[in-house]
Amino acid sequence: MRPARVLIVVLEIVLIVVVSSAVIHYVVSSPPSRRDAAAMKFRAVNNAKFTALFKSGTKEIQDAQYPAALATFQEAEQTTGELTDDQYASLKDSRQQIARLYESSGRDSEAEATYKALANSGIR
Repeated sequence: MRPARVLIVVLEIVLIVVVSSAVIHYVVSSPPSRRDAAAMKFRAVNNAKFTALFKSGTKEIQDAQYPAALATFQEAEQTTGELTDDQYASLKDSRQQIARLYESSGRDSEAEATYKALANSGIR
């Protein structure tokens, strides 16, 4: 056989292997189900709610409305179901900031309650 013919045969074999692998992969992997799509949409909506509530709570901290901010953070925590690592860290940092503000102003009982809420959040 001539070298050109050998090359064509080898390329045909490679093409058959690649195409058959692609077809098998396409057939085996199913598209996302409606349930998966609904779950992704649900998570996106909950993340948007969390973000809006977190921003509202942050503004309440800036306005020195600490009890309202804590309530807003609690609501934000409850809207998501399961917090991502970033969401948990954001809530934890904000609650610690409020607790420190309470401590620095001599409101120890409020600071203690805030720390307890923070600990309970970490347990869940």
